[in-house]
Amino acid sequence: MNKFNLVFLICILILNNIIAQPKEDWLKISDNDKLIFIDKLNIVKLDNEINVWVFEQYKKPIDLEEVEKDIYFVKTKYVIEKEILRYKIDDVIYYDRYKNVVKSFHYNSSYNDLIYRYNLPIIKNSEMELIYLKCIEILGQSNN
Repeated sequence: MNKFNLVFLICILILNNIIAQPKEDWLKISDNDKLIFIDKLNIVKLDNEINVWVFEQYKKPIDLEEVEKDIYFVKTKYVIEKEILRYKIDDVIYYDRYKNVVKSFHYNSSYNDLIYRYNLPIIKNSEMELIYLKCIEILGQSNN
């Protein structure tokens, strides 16, 4: 086998391995009035920020004024600021019962002041605190 064919074969094997990797890995963290999952594979820590996708599955559909259909699933990208224990929402995607996208929103927060950029506090014993603590736990495991 010549060098070109060998390099080509190695590239194909590497690409196949990359493509075969799961793109999401949802971990259930709560099961009360709705199921809450976080995407373990895509938790990203940059300085004091943690970016995480959260998927919520409602046991009963929710009705939002901005959305014309009943919502059964919501996928939200949160950005948590660890130093001040506040967070913001970057993206929200609403799904119907068949997991079709019904509506999505992207929020742009370009404030310099951290209190305005991360406009929501993490409240003790809240779902957001649970999400934050699970992210810290997962990030701690991946550093070992």
